[in-house]
Amino acid sequence: QWARAASRVGLHLEPAWTPRDGALPGDMHGVVVTYQQVAIQSRALRGLARDAFGRVERPEIFRKLVDPIRLPAAVVEQAFLEANPELTADQITITCKAGRIQEARICLTRNLEPRRCGRDVIRDCTMSDALFDPIR
Repeated sequence: QWARAASRVGLHLEPAWTPRDGALPGDMHGVVVTYQQVAIQSRALRGLARDAFGRVERPEIFRKLVDPIRLPAAVVEQAFLEANPELTADQITITCKAGRIQEARICLTRNLEPRRCGRDVIRDCTMSDALFDPIR
């Protein structure tokens, strides 16, 4: 269902891909991962997620926070860019929901290298007083 919907807007998603298949073909934009695939192949997916997570430095200032603070979402993005000099502004987006910083999305290639974020995720939060929780 997701792969068919994506193809209507020119994206190639592969619902049959598994971590055992290795790298994605060059014409693919991503994979469709079901809960069943995660349950069956959780070790392979966990390793991939751990590798991706390990490539991103969490800004030290945020790791020192004890209590939530209010700040512009742009400050969060700038801190990630300073902590990760290999990233550019079009490779990260900060999202907000219900007045809070929700997540920092770092866009990576299938080889876990930074890449420009797609149109569907590139819009940054523009809040000037979003609540930011300490990083766990």
